[in-house]
Amino acid sequence: MPKTGLLFIVIATLLGAIGTATILSADSHQGEATVKAHLTLYVGGELLRNGGTVIVSSIPIPVDELRAMTGPNPAAKDANNAKREYLDQDDILLGAYVTGRANFVEMYYPEGGTFGFNLVADPREATITELITERLLVGASRWPDPKNPGVWIEADTSTIFVDGPKSSKNESRLVRVIESRVNQLEPAIVRYNGVRVKIPTSSQLNSASSGEIE
Repeated sequence: MPKTGLLFIVIATLLGAIGTATILSADSHQGEATVKAHLTLYVGGELLRNGGTVIVSSIPIPVDELRAMTGPNPAAKDANNAKREYLDQDDILLGAYVTGRANFVEMYYPEGGTFGFNLVADPREATITELITERLLVGASRWPDPKNPGVWIEADTSTIFVDGPKSSKNESRLVRVIESRVNQLEPAIVRYNGVRVKIPTSSQLNSASSGEIE
């Protein structure tokens, strides 16, 4: 089924302590969609201060399974979420925090539907400066189907570079290459409603990259 992607960078001026943020948004569509899932990733901690990498894999599942999922959802209580006005009543708004040097995000969306995601500075941060992001790579990954052993599910995967004093685009590309090796080291997983975020340690990144990431 044909897929298209849309990428745009918007510079948004926020009030007060929030400062200025660059918001990256990506959308992908599949056919005559009826339900959309949108994920807002709130950038904070080391990722906001120093920059890094966010890899988002979008995995289709039955819509009933997605609606039955539970867990924290920071977007649900974010009254200032700018994406809310673009969603219909039956659409699904998801949220998660990304804070590490490298972050592997698995978001779920309805089979036959559409998905989108955007990155914004975490408003809980005491000091928020300019957030600059760039989508470097777009491709596909294969995920094992938990219900059907031996069957693989194709997922859209985007590699996002978060600019900062300690980040580089080359490292972000390398993080994408070593993703499977990092997963074998079982990084910490934070579960949200409809989303999982894996945040490897510096030691795990160093090991998976054979020392290239220090």
